[in-house]
Amino acid sequence: MNWNDAQALQFALTIFDKKAKSAHDLVWKSKLGIATFETYYVYQGVPVIKREIGIEMVNDLKSNLAVKDNLFGLIRHQVLSNFHFGDDNLISNSFFDDVPELLLGKLSALVSNLDLESTQIAKPDTDTVWNYRSLDGGISLPFISTDVLGEVTPVSLVSKNLPDTE
Repeated sequence: MNWNDAQALQFALTIFDKKAKSAHDLVWKSKLGIATFETYYVYQGVPVIKREIGIEMVNDLKSNLAVKDNLFGLIRHQVLSNFHFGDDNLISNSFFDDVPELLLGKLSALVSNLDLESTQIAKPDTDTVWNYRSLDGGISLPFISTDVLGEVTPVSLVSKNLPDTE
């Protein structure tokens, strides 16, 4: 899977989880083995399209999620419409918590049908992933180069524990 597709898949899951009030981690296979990690950088709760070094600071160009001219805005729109979030009939998507393999399949199909490589939209220009954790616990890094990981493949979804809000 190319990196823009990986970023799109992870963000699609983030949007789904937020709207369905669920929580999942994507599990990836890479040259280093099976791990979890974040494929895009977030600043002040918003995905970043571009990071540049300025004078004594880093300038982060954040995504505008309201428009479809960037990867994250396009994916947000696709998830909301494909899963009918926001429809007046209030379709529940909570059943996906019981069948994460179907959720991963549906999100993967949504991303692959978009052909992001040839789509003229703003895309993150990073060669880094964040919060890398191998499943065997052998490697835990705040960031790692995508060159080290090579091509990645999503292999599973695991549930994260949500904080109790009661």
